[in-house]
Amino acid sequence: MSKHLQDIARAGRFEGMKSMVWLRDNLRLTDNPALAKACATGPTAVLYVLDEVSEGIRPLGGATRWWLHHSLQNLAAEIAELGGSLILRRGNAAEIVPEVAQKTGAEAVFWNRRYGGAERAIDSELKSALTKADFTVQSFQANLLFEPWTIQPKGAGPAESSAHYKVFTPFWRACQESAEPRQPLTRIESFAGLTAPSDVLDDWGLLPSKPDWSHGLAAEWTPGESGAEI
Repeated sequence: MSKHLQDIARAGRFEGMKSMVWLRDNLRLTDNPALAKACATGPTAVLYVLDEVSEGIRPLGGATRWWLHHSLQNLAAEIAELGGSLILRRGNAAEIVPEVAQKTGAEAVFWNRRYGGAERAIDSELKSALTKADFTVQSFQANLLFEPWTIQPKGAGPAESSAHYKVFTPFWRACQESAEPRQPLTRIESFAGLTAPSDVLDDWGLLPSKPDWSHGLAAEWTPGESGAEI
């Protein structure tokens, strides 16, 4: 375990806990705070839920479904090489996340934050439900340099209000006056994996057929973490 991940493990009350990470938009092993926290503290289950039924969730387009299939396929292979497994489930996240957490024996559930209105509502309700079920829950900043509620116009009111800047210069000045953004986290090196029954990715039918119009995408783009590296 790298020193960086050891520092993460010591920062909090989670040492020695079995945990589950609910992946959403961060299908990567590098700079993934929720996954880093889980792997640094103890045995870890990794879950991805294809949620197409929760209220307010935007349906995935065809190209996004193609990209998601290959990204999950690549991530599952990378996790397997490190000794873990990716649990795939399809349905209502509010029902699936607690169910899988219980089946894996996890004591804590971690995820990286989302910022859409519907997504935040789902996460908030799920956090309350998991907490009532005696799971420890923690979310992490993974996608932004600053949390939206930390960069607000003066006199905007309580944290997480809907206030926002209308002019760029004051916003940029507030960013410069804020604390430095966190440094990227190192890549996960190994898993002490927890597991549970999983769907088969091919059964989700994410890839186009009759006709298969994805040849142009495949010729120009490489889904997965390695394809995103510069």
